[in-house]
Amino acid sequence: MAAARGCCKVFTVSLVPATVLCLAIAFFAGFILLPTLYTELSYKEQYALVIDAGSSHSEVFLYNWKLPFYQKTGIVRQKTYCRVEGVGISEYNDSVAAANSLYNCVSGVVKDVPKDYNHEVKAWLGATAGMRLLKRENESLANDTINAINDKYNNKRFKNKDWTLHMNARILSGEEEALSGWITTNYVNGTFERKYPGDERGLSTTNGALDMGGASMQISYNEIDDTDGNNTKTVSLFGETYDVYVRSYLCYGINEASRRILAYAVKNASYASTVEFPCYHTGFIFQTNSSYLFDNHYCTHQLGSGDGNFTNHTIKGSSNAEMCWALIRSAMNFSVNISSGEPIEYTSPNPHGIFYGFSNFYYTSDAFNVSKLIPEQLDSFNQSVSKRCSMDWNEVDSTDDSYYKAFRCIDGMFLLHALGGMGFTNNSKNQWTISFQYQVNDIFIGWSLGYMLDKSSSFISSYYFTRYPYTTVDLIVGMIVLLILCLIFAIFFAFTCSACSKSLRPTKSGYTNIT
Repeated sequence: MAAARGCCKVFTVSLVPATVLCLAIAFFAGFILLPTLYTELSYKEQYALVIDAGSSHSEVFLYNWKLPFYQKTGIVRQKTYCRVEGVGISEYNDSVAAANSLYNCVSGVVKDVPKDYNHEVKAWLGATAGMRLLKRENESLANDTINAINDKYNNKRFKNKDWTLHMNARILSGEEEALSGWITTNYVNGTFERKYPGDERGLSTTNGALDMGGASMQISYNEIDDTDGNNTKTVSLFGETYDVYVRSYLCYGINEASRRILAYAVKNASYASTVEFPCYHTGFIFQTNSSYLFDNHYCTHQLGSGDGNFTNHTIKGSSNAEMCWALIRSAMNFSVNISSGEPIEYTSPNPHGIFYGFSNFYYTSDAFNVSKLIPEQLDSFNQSVSKRCSMDWNEVDSTDDSYYKAFRCIDGMFLLHALGGMGFTNNSKNQWTISFQYQVNDIFIGWSLGYMLDKSSSFISSYYFTRYPYTTVDLIVGMIVLLILCLIFAIFFAFTCSACSKSLRPTKSGYTNIT
């Protein structure tokens, strides 16, 4: 009898874990394995649009990435790019016309999204410094422009496409623009350490970013020296959290700075109709007026005469590098509030390490054949710019066939001034290097890709592990079938136990199996 009980006990003890294991397999297959397999097969590739609505022009980017995400961040790549013809949306007096100006590019890039793509295509329009200025100058028009874009493109269905476009247009802060530029810079250069969970290695050294558009410039880097936290943003990417120093300078974009420097010279000349301008070449004449220079412009309005009279101004170049340098230092004084003209307490950033300069930092440095800059090379760069500024117009016109040749002097002088104001000096206690780049690995460096990477984490809740390959009824039926199989499995074990006990017969020495 003891052997029979032992046999049944063995089978009974085996029955419990076997049944639990069977139930676990049923649960795993029904609620984890099938949804996961379906998700990866059906949502293998995702798409989204980002529109960079800058002060001088707009650009439309189509990005895509594959699932699953790595550490809650998409491995994003640029698929299609289109530059919008004409001016930036902040230059339109008609908000509907501003929205319509984007249509050709938007409709063009979405052609690369598959017709049967089974979800909406998210789109973000980030309006940068041009719209930040318009918000201060004409808040009603700025709001109408953003609303017109959302109205035109939100829930938009395109010809021969089964999906809809979901648009979210808004004005970005300068700090958001700076942070996104930093993300782009480090992503395209591969400096984000993609580590596995549990890896205790320290973070890799990241690079800083310098961005100069038409109406503002930005600096951002990972090394924190901002004790009060006002210039610090936190971002999580690829499972790591970074504290990034970000700073934006409104009116320090190349176009607005040039306007302000010119306006400052006109003011110094008592608003005369003819003004000598040291940052233009002798023999070069530029026609402008008080409306362009002063009227309701946030960056220059406090420099105007205030009499309300419209005046034409003839600007005559004088090729004076020293006076140009002094004029720029006064007009673009970092210790003076641009809008009010009042003195402010200014503390420059404390940059060190490797930086990437793009947008107008790249265009201007490239005009002077400078691709890399370290403190010891500042004097040489300054000499090249000063030499250019000392040339007369005939010499420039005969040796330079570039479109912006008349403005390279002021651009170069202002770039050097901007770098100095942000702490890039040859007497800095820190060692720094700036690499001026337009593209890295065929990807444009700017804020849009970084913004897309930051936003990609929001797709987890929207797309990731949320759709199932079958209906709810199908899943319930499948679970019932698996449970029935588990029950049959348990009955089989019970039958086996019973058969075991019957197959044993008592003998004088105990139980013996009868064959």
